[in-house]
Amino acid sequence: MKHSLASLLSNHRVVAIVDNQFGDTGKGKMVDLMTEWADIIARGTGGDNAGHTVYHNARRYTLHVLPSGILRADGKLNVIGSGVALNPRTACQEIDGLTQAGVSCDSLRIAYNAKLVLPQHVLVDHLKNQPGVLDRIGTTKRGIGPAYRDHYDRNGLIVNDLFNPDILAPKVQRNVASLLPFLRHSDPAVVKEVMMHELLEQGRFYRPDTVLDVAAIVECYRDWGKRLQPFIGDTDHLVRTSLAQGKRILLEGAQGLLLSIDYGTYPYVTASDCSIRGLTRGVGLPEGAVDFTLGVTKAFYMTRVGEGPLPTELGGVSSATWCGQPRADRTTEALLYATASLNSDDPFQQGVAIRRIGDEYGATTGRPRRIGWLDLPLLRYAVRHHGPQLALTKVDVLDECDTIQVCMAYIYRGPPRYWAGAHLQPSDHITCAIVDPDILRYCEPVYRRFTGWRAQTSELISSTELPPALEELITCVERECEARVRLISVGPDREQTVYR
Repeated sequence: MKHSLASLLSNHRVVAIVDNQFGDTGKGKMVDLMTEWADIIARGTGGDNAGHTVYHNARRYTLHVLPSGILRADGKLNVIGSGVALNPRTACQEIDGLTQAGVSCDSLRIAYNAKLVLPQHVLVDHLKNQPGVLDRIGTTKRGIGPAYRDHYDRNGLIVNDLFNPDILAPKVQRNVASLLPFLRHSDPAVVKEVMMHELLEQGRFYRPDTVLDVAAIVECYRDWGKRLQPFIGDTDHLVRTSLAQGKRILLEGAQGLLLSIDYGTYPYVTASDCSIRGLTRGVGLPEGAVDFTLGVTKAFYMTRVGEGPLPTELGGVSSATWCGQPRADRTTEALLYATASLNSDDPFQQGVAIRRIGDEYGATTGRPRRIGWLDLPLLRYAVRHHGPQLALTKVDVLDECDTIQVCMAYIYRGPPRYWAGAHLQPSDHITCAIVDPDILRYCEPVYRRFTGWRAQTSELISSTELPPALEELITCVERECEARVRLISVGPDREQTVYR
């Protein structure tokens, strides 16, 4: 494996691991795999709304804020860049959890100018995403969107504010004051219920008369700041200087291109640009500094969490509705759909089976992820942005599947639309996805059926061992998307990786 990794990354200085879908593709494993090569591992977008799962020494770790390279004990620096929205509560919890597990966090560096997530951001995110709220996005309710909004509204805070008491309190007060008109129009009972949430310290920041207790927020955030202060620095300068010194830098993307605020299925997106462009900007590098970008792609199915179109969704509206219900979780599914099978004739049941085998439940929220077949029009769109180098993950999930369907193109079934200088008409054939939801929701998949490989893949170590039916699917993806599959993940461990 070392020889293959060395061959793949030879002569490269800056490598980026990005997600070509809606997140949850297994980037954490790919980053963990490549930390062996890197001197610095850096995150540049998102916040604790992302969850990267890594297996290390036979133990599973889910990291929401800290870079995946933190599990390495060989002196590699791990950077939380200036583009990240940081909740200091989450950072402190993860540091504590790793310390208790015997993992040192001395290699951590946090940008002084990372955006600060405050309790009011979490409150607003919850209120705007309550069940029944019109046009809700279906966020993770971690306050990331409101934090970025305040940043661009020039009303936010940065990490460095935690260490200047004369600055922190007035800024928090001003930020809270800007939210009062919204809170006055919210149901007081719902507001109080949200303020008692674990993410908001079970009411520590709540005051019945003013809703938000500014003094309590300032006190708590100063305490968290004292704990994080040893890690704070100018990480943009650190990354640029390290590159000039010949260090190897690994950029760890969060979420996925199709959730990018700039390039995703807007408005059903996250609040940051999680494309390669946003990732480089968030660590202080120009996009041109990256000389190898690996687009991680779940195959041969895909997932989505929250609202928004998923053309190939197994079970369609029924699946989207079920996955959006508060009671939907792993335990409830196991009881209600105990007989769900990969080879069920019912697409909904088939989706449940894939979800169960693939452990497709949110690392951050525990919500069931919506399941669909691999969508090549969306992948072609991603390749245009992220380049042709691919890693395919979760391949072993479909080992027992008799028939696998791949979406090759769409037939547009909606009303006439004007789009990007062209007139889109009903029955038009679309090969590269148009990610506008007002178009994508009317796209009917055109499938090609493949015979499943029906073989155990989790112990494969060489591309020459790939079952012919699996090789046919991989070749199809490469040919149709003008891409090259470089790695195939056949299990959660580092060793369960096939180079190609």
